[in-house]
Amino acid sequence: MRLGLLILVLLCPTTSFAKCDPDSGEIQECYEQSLKKADKSLNIAYQRLMKLLAPGNQAKLREVERMWLQFVEQHCRFESGAYSGGSIEPITYTRCLIHETEARTKEFNESAHYDANGRCSPSDTGCSDKQVAQPDSQPDATR
Repeated sequence: MRLGLLILVLLCPTTSFAKCDPDSGEIQECYEQSLKKADKSLNIAYQRLMKLLAPGNQAKLREVERMWLQFVEQHCRFESGAYSGGSIEPITYTRCLIHETEARTKEFNESAHYDANGRCSPSDTGCSDKQVAQPDSQPDATR
């Protein structure tokens, strides 16, 4: 039952890694590439939000992100632990990381610190910039 459910979940086209073919024999490599892409998107969203925040809120976001990274690591280890020692364990782990990373990116992009135009929300007193450019460098949010 579990294996059937996992296969169904692996084949569902809901995230960027859905194009990984489970029959190719290279699914883990495909997921690793998808994770790199998801991490890059997360880093862009993180940098964009950091540039928007005042220094005090930047420190808060850095701390929250450190906690989030610890949570995701433990959560995905727990999820993949259902297949401990099996060949599907690393696939499940990486798939979990991708899912959580994409969800976090969406949270950053939909932050209450933004208005509808991607600028500081008028009610956000912790904002320091009225227009945020795309980042050029990598943030502290990487694994």
